[in-house]
Amino acid sequence: MRFLARTGATYRVVNSRDVLCFVSEEGLTRVHTGGQRYELAPTLNELEERLEPRQFFRISRAAIVNLDAVKEVAPTSGGHGEVTLRDGVRLEVSRRRFRQLTERLGGAD
Repeated sequence: MRFLARTGATYRVVNSRDVLCFVSEEGLTRVHTGGQRYELAPTLNELEERLEPRQFFRISRAAIVNLDAVKEVAPTSGGHGEVTLRDGVRLEVSRRRFRQLTERLGGAD
């Protein structure tokens, strides 16, 4: 699967295997590819419907991660959690999604 992402006045084709995460920031959808960030037209809800569920997981209202890019998962207060991606980016995991995420990553508690 590919995505057409905007960077300034140009567009770049981004392959799904290069995606670390999709994040909603300041009303825009951004795709992170390890050091690079691009804007996308689809919303996270639209992306979630298109993405391969075995590869991508919605961790919160604001983020979808590539499960292969998750380096570390840590619980935080209140049942929430935090993921660290292989490029060092940290994202919050909602309380509702934390358990599902750990199950998808191999059943760690």
